[in-house]
Amino acid sequence: MTHPQHFMTGSVHASRRLAGRTAVRALGRREHERGLRRLLMVAALIAGLLLLTGPKLMAQASAIDGQELEEIVLSTEALDLELRHGKRKTSGKAVESRISVPVRRALNEWADVASALGLSVVVPKDADALILGTATTKELGHLSEVVDETWEFVADLTPLDDAEPAPATILFVFDEDGMEGESWAGVIDELVRRNELVASAAEPLKRSPGPLMLRGLPGFLQPTFDMAGDASAGDDEFRLDNEVAHKLAQCILKSRFGEVPETIRWGIGFLVEQRQFQSIYQMNATGFVAAKDHFDWPAKTRDKIVEMSKKKDWSVSRHVGAKSAAGRAETPQMITWAALDYLYKNDADALRGMLAELASLHDEAAGWRTSQQHYLGDEERTAKLLVDRMDGIDAKKLAKHLRRLK
Repeated sequence: MTHPQHFMTGSVHASRRLAGRTAVRALGRREHERGLRRLLMVAALIAGLLLLTGPKLMAQASAIDGQELEEIVLSTEALDLELRHGKRKTSGKAVESRISVPVRRALNEWADVASALGLSVVVPKDADALILGTATTKELGHLSEVVDETWEFVADLTPLDDAEPAPATILFVFDEDGMEGESWAGVIDELVRRNELVASAAEPLKRSPGPLMLRGLPGFLQPTFDMAGDASAGDDEFRLDNEVAHKLAQCILKSRFGEVPETIRWGIGFLVEQRQFQSIYQMNATGFVAAKDHFDWPAKTRDKIVEMSKKKDWSVSRHVGAKSAAGRAETPQMITWAALDYLYKNDADALRGMLAELASLHDEAAGWRTSQQHYLGDEERTAKLLVDRMDGIDAKKLAKHLRRLK
């Protein structure tokens, strides 16, 4: 939207130049001066109208183009909302001045839903995130700390030219009782109403609750308990902290940059998991995952790189392009994770630039299909970009980096 002052100044100056040239050529200096006087009267009239309507127009411009984000205030329902800021029990009104613009906006959007469904509300201390759910106060407080720690790990993972903060990530966290109650169904219905979930998927999800990624929101539905395994019998397939940190990282990546190739998207999640917990638990797999696949990724990946880099066809980009390995404890995905971690540690600007370029390729190919949840960038241009950005990573330096990584 054009700012009123810019519209007035630009239009008047342009009209003056046009009128001046015409008058000098056709009517002479006297007629030229009359034309200027008429234009000045029109300009004065426009200025007067803008003085009357300017504040309203400027407020509308702020709401549309996001230039005055700091002016966003909490709604009445959000102000009255009882919540926890970190572990402290408080209210929306008490924390309004201490929370970020994205979190204020998220509270405004979800306050009525939280009140209607009886959901607990937690605002992490630092992260641009909002936790809504039915878990215990202790569980929600702990997850708030996990979220803040993840936020710190990805603090530098932002576009180089980022002008506006990304939206807050919404975490819907449910314990077993909550999933069996009306709150779960209520959240599902609300997601359908907001076009974040298709109606055909809603009813099955109500009957058979489970986790669900909503990167476009951005956000996710997350049970606090292992819905499929039995930890007491030695089943070690579920760790809540890992799941929350990994999914949050994927949501942040999507909201800050856009859609990127699957191995990179999962690789960023693994980067966060490994740095926070020295283990990998959130994988793109169903059924049994070998216990060895959860641990020792730095050592295992280093050994693979040392072995494979001796061959003539060694290429980091070739592994990044292995779509079938995305999200799995397989060599191409592990090497992709290692390369991303190396770049984030040693050349964060190069990583940020690559993510932005990849997301741009997706946007160009996706066009109006903004809800697409899979990378659609042109294959040839994507491959070339990955070669340019990742094949320059020295195998020996990458192996040395992994030797130092816990």
